[in-house]
Amino acid sequence: MPHIHDKIDFTVAIFVVQQAQVLLVHHRALDKWLPHIGMIYFARPRDASAALQLAPTEHHAIRWCRREELQALSPLLSGAVRWYCEQALREIA
Repeated sequence: MPHIHDKIDFTVAIFVVQQAQVLLVHHRALDKWLPHIGMIYFARPRDASAALQLAPTEHHAIRWCRREELQALSPLLSGAVRWYCEQALREIA
């Protein structure tokens, strides 16, 4: 598969779960709640790459959500993102 940048391997979405809550970020340009999204770089250790991608200029808000709070977010979560959030919460519980 061709790369659009010689230092980027691939992009990832990470559903971070802690204490029955999932971490979501409100993407400023897309106006959507999304999981933590990042790019994995060849030049950085794999575990450090994703942690470095929470750029405040791209995100309006960052929040932890319990399962019952997922349907109350504004703007609403897409069905797919909500499903993956619920799956992540189920698997960790």
